[in-house]
Amino acid sequence: MKKLKFFVLGLLTLGALAGCGQPKTDPARDAAVLDEVIDYVPLVVDKTTGDRYKPRLKEGDDIHEMLDGNDLIVVISGVRKSQNFSVTWSYYEAEGLATFRISDPQEGATNTLVSPGYEEYDPKFLSSGDENRHHIPAPKIGRLMAEVKLNTATRKVVFDFKLHAQWRINWKDLVEARDSEPKELIGVRGYVTAIFPDWDSLSIADGNMGYNFYKVSGFKDDGIKVGDLVGGVGQAGGYNGMSQISWIKRINILDPAEFPQIRQPEYNTFTVKDFYDFKQSEGFPEEQMENPLWAKDSSLMKINEPLKMVRITDRDGNEIPNVPQGNTHSNIVLIGMHGEIEVEILCSLSYHMGTENQAAFDEFFQAHKGEMINYEGHLTWYNKPNLGPYTVDALKLVA
Repeated sequence: MKKLKFFVLGLLTLGALAGCGQPKTDPARDAAVLDEVIDYVPLVVDKTTGDRYKPRLKEGDDIHEMLDGNDLIVVISGVRKSQNFSVTWSYYEAEGLATFRISDPQEGATNTLVSPGYEEYDPKFLSSGDENRHHIPAPKIGRLMAEVKLNTATRKVVFDFKLHAQWRINWKDLVEARDSEPKELIGVRGYVTAIFPDWDSLSIADGNMGYNFYKVSGFKDDGIKVGDLVGGVGQAGGYNGMSQISWIKRINILDPAEFPQIRQPEYNTFTVKDFYDFKQSEGFPEEQMENPLWAKDSSLMKINEPLKMVRITDRDGNEIPNVPQGNTHSNIVLIGMHGEIEVEILCSLSYHMGTENQAAFDEFFQAHKGEMINYEGHLTWYNKPNLGPYTVDALKLVA
């Protein structure tokens, strides 16, 4: 009988353990874990800069200033001290306060996107090109709220932001951008295909269309490199026929997965005849607009027909012995054949390429003057279409 009692007692003990399911939670432990979550987990991060924003736990804590119209990444779930916590986001709604757009998280995601409701306005500019600051609306304050949960324990924290008004941006593809009114604020997107060493400008492409960003030195520390997909915002304009944005407000590196409509750069293939026909159509704008070269400035291009390197000239067309180094523009004059007609095409060497590249072009020319090359680089524009290389690699000796 004693053995039986022991056996029954053992079953009862096992049954009690099996029937209770998960161990009971410890509210004090859960609350302590949530305190650590709030202290150590970056619940809100600037999507563009990666900066972490801390909650406002008491009066006197900083109100975060959002200057550049960036979005936020917020945590919706995570693990701390081997415990799974969740976060529910909302915002404080009241008249005069900023709002937030909280995206629905993708399945299995541990974070989601929050877009602050920046006020937008149409900028006005002084004759100097600077913005008239008196026209800018006052910032709005917005409060983002997080309820952090672990079992039965909860913590509520707030994140306060001063959201500065943003220029109203008209995003356009590269074809539409070319028809923009001068000084119109536009945004364009494309893959970076070249950057001048002095960051005077960079070129982007969407498929076989190109576009120029003028004066980007303020963004040279942002990690932008050839091959990145970027979005740039600035005033539409042009320079001697080349389309570009200038007075640039911002350039952001983008995730290609979010912009599948933007195509990887493609090369246009042009012929000597295209340059000949463009020259012949001077004075006839409609004919020039029908030429394949039209509206392709800043795009990638190839000429697979042989071109002969014949001389170096300055910007005024005067022959000079060498490619000058320093703050001087020059050209390598190339000759292609359209039937029996010699067609002159300028390879335009902008001084923004820097002295190292200028020296490389001079060395190449001096070593191969009179020889035949193919061209594979950019098309530029200075009152007419020219070849616009960034480096000497664009010149390919014909085997």
